[in-house]
Amino acid sequence: VAENPPEGALLHIYAAEAGEAEIEVTADAGPAAGSVVYSAKAEVEPGLNRASWNLRHDSPVPGAGVGFRAPPPGPRVLPGAYTARVRLGGSAAEAAVTVREDPRLGIPEADRRANYEALRRLAGMLGTMHEEHEAAEATAEEAKGLEEAFESEPDGDLKTRVSSFRERAEEAARRLSRTEGARGGGARPRPLFARLAAAARNLDAYTEAPDEATLARIAGLESELDERLSAWGAVRSEITSLNGALRADGPPRLTPRPERE
Repeated sequence: VAENPPEGALLHIYAAEAGEAEIEVTADAGPAAGSVVYSAKAEVEPGLNRASWNLRHDSPVPGAGVGFRAPPPGPRVLPGAYTARVRLGGSAAEAAVTVREDPRLGIPEADRRANYEALRRLAGMLGTMHEEHEAAEATAEEAKGLEEAFESEPDGDLKTRVSSFRERAEEAARRLSRTEGARGGGARPRPLFARLAAAARNLDAYTEAPDEATLARIAGLESELDERLSAWGAVRSEITSLNGALRADGPPRLTPRPERE
C-alpha cells in the first residue's frame, strides 16, 4: 500500500550539494500580510528534492509534534498570494504560491475569514500560554536554587521573601502548564490548555463562521487566561526589587523576564 500524497503545496528544491534547507512562507496580503506563516527545515540531497507546505500556519507550540495529545495544528491559511523562500548555505530562492478555495465547498468569504480569525485568536492564546509557562517555570527553578542557597542561613525577612517568591512562581507556572499538575487525561475541571486546544480543534473541523455561543466560550477562555497571566505578571514584576535585595547577600540573581509584546 502506497503512502498518501503530501497535503498542500509541493515545493521542488534543486540543491547542488547536501545540506539543511530553511523554508519560510510569507503572506503577501490579507490579515497576516508581511508575516511568516510557516517555517521548516528539510534535509536535501544533491539534485531535485521535494518538500511540502500543508497550507497552515505554524503550530502555536513549536516542536510539539502531532497526535491526539499534541497541541492543535496552526490554522489553515486564507486563500490568496504567498511567497515561499528557501535558503541553503549561501544561496536563496523564492517562488510565488497561490492558495485557492476549493470550489466545491462554496464557503462565503465572510464565514471563512470569521472562522480563520477565531482560530488565530485561539492559536495566539495557546502560544502565549506556552511561552509564559516556560518563563514562569524557569523563574521558579531559579527561585528554588536561591531558596536552597539560603538553607544554612538564619531565618530572616529576605529568606522568607525568597521562599514566598518561589511558592508563587511555582503556582504561576503550574496554572500556565498544559496539565496544571494533574495526572492522566480525566482531570476535572479540565486544564485551561486542554480546553483551549479542544476549542481550536472543534473550530478547525468546519469552515463556517463561529456562532455567538462559540465566540462567548472563546471570550471566557481568554478572560481566564488573562487572569492567570496577570497573576504571573505580578510575580514577574517582583524580580527587579528582589534582585536588588539579593545583591548585598551575594546569591545568584534571578533572570529578568520581559513582558510579552
